[in-house]
Amino acid sequence: MIGQQGCPSRPEPGQSLAPQALTLTREDLRRYADASGDHNPIHLDDDVARQFGLADGVIAHGMLVMGRIATYVQAALGGSAPTSFRVRFRAPVRPGVPLVITGRVVSADDEIVVVEVAVAPKAGGGPAVTGTWTGRLGSTHRPA
Repeated sequence: MIGQQGCPSRPEPGQSLAPQALTLTREDLRRYADASGDHNPIHLDDDVARQFGLADGVIAHGMLVMGRIATYVQAALGGSAPTSFRVRFRAPVRPGVPLVITGRVVSADDEIVVVEVAVAPKAGGGPAVTGTWTGRLGSTHRPA
């Protein structure tokens, strides 16, 4: 499994990345809002979120979740930088809900690796977020 001690240094198709626990907090959402300037109240205020049809209250910022997924893949692959990253938000990510991030190598050659990723509730059920991360092996910066 990639991301664990003793794993091969080069990813191979079919290999899984070591799962990683993720539980976002309301403080994470507040800090992200301050850093990004995205103070949309559906991320910060339960009453407003409910007014917009989110019966369970606030939801995490999509870009915050994407950032956590990208960090997970980059750490597992030794700092490889993404050249493309596409996600689909299938269900809201809520603060306080224990989640798990998983990944599986779809393809890899000497230069490019493609990883399918998912964020799902730890308690089970379908993924809240799925995506495809594509990157250059050994690259720690974005191409110009």
